[in-house]
Amino acid sequence: MGRAKEYRQRLKYQVASARKKILESLLAVRFADELGMSETEARLLGYRTGRWILNQPGVRGPNQIIFNAVEGRESFSRRHKSFKKIRLTPYDVEDLDLELEFGLSTMQAGRILRLVEEAYRQDALLSAKQLTVLCNITPTSLRGRMVALRREGIWVPVAGLSRTERQRGGQLRSARALARYLDGQPQADIRRMFALSRETFRHILSRFAYVARLALGGGFVPREPEEAAWLAIVQATPEKKLLPLLDEPGVPAPATDWASFRTELEADLPCPRSSSGLYGISPPKYWTPYLQAGPTAMLCIGR
Repeated sequence: MGRAKEYRQRLKYQVASARKKILESLLAVRFADELGMSETEARLLGYRTGRWILNQPGVRGPNQIIFNAVEGRESFSRRHKSFKKIRLTPYDVEDLDLELEFGLSTMQAGRILRLVEEAYRQDALLSAKQLTVLCNITPTSLRGRMVALRREGIWVPVAGLSRTERQRGGQLRSARALARYLDGQPQADIRRMFALSRETFRHILSRFAYVARLALGGGFVPREPEEAAWLAIVQATPEKKLLPLLDEPGVPAPATDWASFRTELEADLPCPRSSSGLYGISPPKYWTPYLQAGPTAMLCIGR
């Protein structure tokens, strides 16, 4: 008898292969091998450290580029006068995850939104022409996908956006997805609608739980437009709807300086190892020397 055919076997292989090569996976392997960490702790620390490294101003990941964009997130005029260099991620392992789970159309929508959001966070805007080049799609296809996204109430700011579209407005993708989630819609439908992989949506929920906990305690000051949108959701949502999220361990936004990031790690990971000495969380002495050495040692581990 012949072997049963596996659907999308090549794409599954590409996803698994790409995940093995990203920075957080390389860090997790080195943490487990050199520091004696368990697989769970190594993956968690690799994820947190990888995100911190790639968020540093002077660091550019292997799948990132430096690109000229229109300076100012309110610079919608077609006559661009000032530009600035920003860091973009044209291709990411999330693209393969979305294509594997939802198909090519959802993957392309997620790539468009990621590029637009990355520029927006850096106080810049990309033009439609730049997006067609970065996403390798035709202007007609780009226009159709952006119309569909705006129809769902998503704010997709690009340079040259008409006054009518600006007046219509919308919400950032994460805020729109969280609003649907709190209304009780199925998570799979939300992720398909807003082109979010499982990992990305889980990260959004963790960060939102952290913001909600601080906002309900009072005194929370948002540091970026996304957090301001989340704060508005917390204020407009009954507390009983937020309770399931408040029970989750929230994750703060990645710290930019090493001292703050080190403090976060020391607070989250100083757990004792199990009595057998073989499983569970390894003691802090395995990774504390790397924290004391500073970011250079952490960067060297991922080489």
